[in-house]
This record gives sequence, structure tokens and C-alpha cells, in this order.
Amino acid sequence: RDVRPSRPYSELQLRSAWRIEQPAAWARYRGAGEQVGAEMSQLPSAHKHERGIERVMTREGAAKLPGSLQANVRERVLLHGTTPNSLLSILSNGMNERFSGTRAGTAFGEGLYFAEDAGKCDQYVAPTSKMSDELRQMLYGGPPPPGDLCYLLVCRVVLGQHARTQQQISQGAVEMDTGRPVFPHNIRRELAAIPGVSPPLHYHSLVVELGRSVTRYREFVLFHSERVYPEYLIAYQRV
Repeated sequence: RDVRPSRPYSELQLRSAWRIEQPAAWARYRGAGEQVGAEMSQLPSAHKHERGIERVMTREGAAKLPGSLQANVRERVLLHGTTPNSLLSILSNGMNERFSGTRAGTAFGEGLYFAEDAGKCDQYVAPTSKMSDELRQMLYGGPPPPGDLCYLLVCRVVLGQHARTQQQISQGAVEMDTGRPVFPHNIRRELAAIPGVSPPLHYHSLVVELGRSVTRYREFVLFHSERVYPEYLIAYQRV
């Protein structure tokens, strides 16, 4: 969706940034990556492709961050806009796909939504100077910078073998490369099985490509939070 802001602004200015340290969440993420890697190794070469994810817009910035990305599981760095109301839980417990749709909707399934462009994430944030005392102490140790701030998570994600679509669920979303439904039956929390693979393996992620109802920004949807690791938090202002 393309959203018009309530007030015009021309850029997003960085105000603060933090590296997130969650050893238990990191261990879960690495374990999930190993599982996806094992499943990828079972896929016949004819079913493996990187169409649409070869060169995501965050690739240059990701190359400057510590730690390499795991190519065998199609690990990428993507962005997720959030609010102070959700931040404390995410920083303490990680992300949770069960809360999907509370702000952004579920046009492409009940999962966690990411973008490669901060402009897309900016549609889902809420500029504010208000936050709980616990979160304020955790982030700033005192008063935050003046003015309303927005918050953005920089995440490692395991895309694995992805499906691609240009259609919302309400439009009967089908996979671009096979023409088959993206979701099995009426299920919206799990992607369909990859056709022609036995025993069945489900797609690991969904890439929403430009075209039809998607006119400006691509989206990336994951349905298993253990395949996501929020690694950095950014605070910025609209100016």
C-alpha cells in the first residue's frame, strides 16, 4: 500500500542506533537456519532459484556490517518498521508472527513483513516522543533526543526457497513461476508445498513483487519468527 503522510517531509534523518544482543534468540535463529539449510539440500536443482532476491537493495549496507551472510539459506538483511508499544517485547523476546496484522494488515498472509527500502517501513511507524519508562531507560538511560522519533529494525532473515507473487490473498494469490496458489486451502500462516518435491517441503518465505496491486515497494513475508533475528535498532526523524 502507498500511504500519504499526515504532514509532508523530504527525508529521514538518523538520530540513534543500537546493536541488539539476544544470545537465546541468536541460538534459535542459527538453529532455524541449519534446518532450512538441510531442507534446501534436499531440493532438486530444478526447484532452486534466486529470482527476485539476487540483489536486494540492502546488499551494499549489509556488506559493511560485521558477520557474513549465509548464502546456502539465502540469508539477507531486511528492514521492519515498528512502534515503541511493540519495541520492548521485541527487544526482550524477539519477533512474534502470531501478532501479525495488528498494525500493517495481512494482505499477503499472517506473517512478519519486511522491506528492502526504509520508505516502505516508514508507512508502518508512528512518530512519537512517548514510550514506557522501562524502554526509555533501556535505550537512552535518560531523556531521549527532542522531537518525535520513529523506530526501524535491521534484521537478518533466512529466505530459503521463496515463493513470488504480485497478488493479495483477496485477489487469489498465485505463485508467479508455477501459477499455483501461494497458500494451501484456507491456511494463511503457512505457505504451500513446493510442487514436485517429495517428501513435501513448504516454501520458506514469500516475496511480493512489483506489479498489479503492488506499485512502489516490494515486500518480504516470513511465517516463522525463528528465521528472523533483529540485529540493530534505528531511531530516526522525518524532516
